[in-house]
Amino acid sequence: MRNRKPFILLVPFFLGATQAWAEAGYSSANFLKIGTGARAAGMADSFTAVADDTTALSWNPAGLALLSGTGLSTTHGQWIQGVTNDHLALSHKLVDGGGIGLGFTLQNTQAFNATLEDPLGNYAGTGASVSASDWALSLAYGDNLGRYLSGSFFANTFAGLKATLLGQSAFSIDGTAVSFELGFLHRLPQERLLVGLDIQNIGTPLQDRSQPVLFKTGVSWYNPKTFTEGDRLTLAADMDIHDDTGFRPSFGAEYKTPFSQDLAGALRVGVRTTDDLSGFSAMTFGAGLQKRFGNVDAGFDYAYVPYGAIGATHRFTLNLSLPDQGAALAAQPEVIPAPVSQPATEPEPSKSSDSAKATPDKPAPESKPSVPSSLSLDRGLELMKQGKLEEALTLFQEAAKDPKDLKARQLLGNCLMKMGRLDEAQKALEGSKLPR
Repeated sequence: MRNRKPFILLVPFFLGATQAWAEAGYSSANFLKIGTGARAAGMADSFTAVADDTTALSWNPAGLALLSGTGLSTTHGQWIQGVTNDHLALSHKLVDGGGIGLGFTLQNTQAFNATLEDPLGNYAGTGASVSASDWALSLAYGDNLGRYLSGSFFANTFAGLKATLLGQSAFSIDGTAVSFELGFLHRLPQERLLVGLDIQNIGTPLQDRSQPVLFKTGVSWYNPKTFTEGDRLTLAADMDIHDDTGFRPSFGAEYKTPFSQDLAGALRVGVRTTDDLSGFSAMTFGAGLQKRFGNVDAGFDYAYVPYGAIGATHRFTLNLSLPDQGAALAAQPEVIPAPVSQPATEPEPSKSSDSAKATPDKPAPESKPSVPSSLSLDRGLELMKQGKLEEALTLFQEAAKDPKDLKARQLLGNCLMKMGRLDEAQKALEGSKLPR
């Protein structure tokens, strides 16, 4: 019988959140509700338990711990009535195993002439040109709790924290505030499930109004080799509770398939709750392409999100991903110098042959590894990213033979978790805990 504990744990999250935010409120900084990234938008923002790219900074900072190398993501959103929303995010995997992210969001409205009225409230023409803008600067960190707490549960649990400085300017009235976000991800490798929890926008008031507090829970499931070798199907569901708009469930799907060794494509669709159910207003659509140029992965994503009678929005995202420098070096083919021809000579029977043999007083010299341990680990990370777990496991096992190499044991544990070998993963991760 499968372990149903993780699913039972979700029930109080959903019920408690529904009760806590059952009443609508009034908040500022509503631009924080706008999701980042065309990929997530195409899946109806069902990304709390996916969060496996640089945009995890906006959806669940715990996902930063799952990334490798360095990532850059930039998104342009074309909204209704000339409103634009732009986002830039950077992620980087740290040497100790954690991940950091830095992001900046800017939203602008198209300038328009203010409407004037007389003392009686009657229309009195138009006045000067006015505009409004919002911005947010964020810093986040995500890590695996298994590095600090023992047990298979914590070995598969990730946590992230984000701090944001935000500002709002409307009609020459400015204001700033501080906001915090706390996220968790729990992975069930055997079931290929991830469960996510994220609490956003807990902070100081902005222009005398509270921020739009958001409680998010989600679950995602993936299936490799759905139709062809190398493809991947992901299904996701989110349950969002806004303090001013109430309960908002959403569902999304993504199908990725390779076209060649260096080119892959993706199609996405989502369903969400909305007040306007005319036409396809409850649907979202998206597509993407990913191309590898040497050691750099470049991707482009697009999403179409309709809003009924008031129009539709378009999101465009460009992604760049660079592996760790060591992984890039390890991925290069080894250059073996051509042998230099020497004149034939008679071998000396005593010196050279006897020196290589083991004797009771003098053991045979050990052969040195051809690839440094750090390069082996980075190469293993790259293989894990490509789904070549068996090859990565071999590199990690070899490096983990050194009891002082804590990073090798941690990566060995993570690789074993991905393969569903939880008992072995727990033993490896327990040996990788850093001294406090």
